[in-house]
Amino acid sequence: MRSRSLPGRAGNRIIRPMTDFTRIELLEAWLERRQVSVAEWGRGSSKSLAALWAELLSGESRLEGDPPRRIVSVVQMIIRRGELVLVEAGQELEDGRQRGRWQLPSEKMHPEEEPEQAALRGLQEELGVAAEDVSIVAGSLESWQWERDSISYPGLRTCYCFFRVEAMVAGLPQGPFSTLEVAPGPGEPVQRHFWEWVPAGPILTRRS
Repeated sequence: MRSRSLPGRAGNRIIRPMTDFTRIELLEAWLERRQVSVAEWGRGSSKSLAALWAELLSGESRLEGDPPRRIVSVVQMIIRRGELVLVEAGQELEDGRQRGRWQLPSEKMHPEEEPEQAALRGLQEELGVAAEDVSIVAGSLESWQWERDSISYPGLRTCYCFFRVEAMVAGLPQGPFSTLEVAPGPGEPVQRHFWEWVPAGPILTRRS
């Protein structure tokens, strides 16, 4: 598999223009001026305005204004068990809401972070595994872009810069299991992750 550079990156490092969202009210006003309503955020499967604000402050995402859209870089991890791969079947949010996922383990990347570094961090935070139990398969990195309306933030278009690596992880359960988020920092709404092993084919052909 081959890696390619994506717009907004130097090599594999994310370049994040700074936007003044030092207060959450500034973010809400920015969205309102661009006719992005936050009235339904924090309900159903969506995340809150505070969660987006935390993303922006940490550098995990940025906003563009014409048209309004969120830009985020995400690394996905392929973890195999024979013909099966591990997927995050669902999440439990801090307020008790649950939402389905059915995606490969994934992690939003921090500024200046390499995909392999973000993958290792994500596996430690979401699966609770030790660094010595994870190895990234050399040469497995691939990348692509995809844009759609955001599920997490309805009404806000999101451009995803995706990266994907294969990882070997020791000691995972053989059947369905759940884990607590190890490092839920400020604004992180996910408290628990639910995992299952599924046939590899349909999951690995998806580019989302």
